[in-house]
Amino acid sequence: MSNISSEGLEDEYRSIDALCTTYASVLEKRGVTAEVRANYASAINTMTMKRAAYYSAESSKEELTREEKQARAELLTVINAFRQAAKDTFPARSPLLKKFHVGDNHGNSTKTLLAWADDIKQNFSPENAPMKQKGGILDEDLDALTNERINLASKDSQQKTMETSTIPTAFKELTTSMNDVKTIADFIQGKAKMVFAKDKVTLKKFEQAKRLRFTQPGTKPKAPEPPPAK
Repeated sequence: MSNISSEGLEDEYRSIDALCTTYASVLEKRGVTAEVRANYASAINTMTMKRAAYYSAESSKEELTREEKQARAELLTVINAFRQAAKDTFPARSPLLKKFHVGDNHGNSTKTLLAWADDIKQNFSPENAPMKQKGGILDEDLDALTNERINLASKDSQQKTMETSTIPTAFKELTTSMNDVKTIADFIQGKAKMVFAKDKVTLKKFEQAKRLRFTQPGTKPKAPEPPPAK
């Protein structure tokens, strides 16, 4: 809808509603009835609720992004403890080092860290005696690996749901509600043109009200972006 914002449509509504009250007798004859005005008010209320839901979803996404970043850091700390323990336990050229991702440097994406955690947990059991004795690994380290892996996987799942379902749905519902508001506003603006075709002063008031829908382009909701690779 070009640069129309929900806040601008709300500003337009307040102005148009006041004008409809002032010129109710003539506008009602042309179809701007009490029912139309009530529907307009209802559409505005729906739009403000959908806007709040959309902004809340965006805010939740930002918080989840911070939480997932923190979860990655915490899991990596535990993984690094196992990697160091493997280095302290096995000879430099031991193939066991690879099983614990010693020397791997493929970034710290969520997908990579979850895979590394699974590999380390799987490979730790047969080698746990020497890694406990020489590497200093404790049972609580294995518990931490399990718990931090679960935490990161949970944050990742929540983030994916937010990016692929919650935010797109909220955006679609807000856009639909804005279209509903605009449809009623355009109907009233059309009737005003008909009624005040020869009254340029009054018609200008309605035109000025319409321009309000474009006054806050910075708050126009943005279409959700595709989820980033993790």
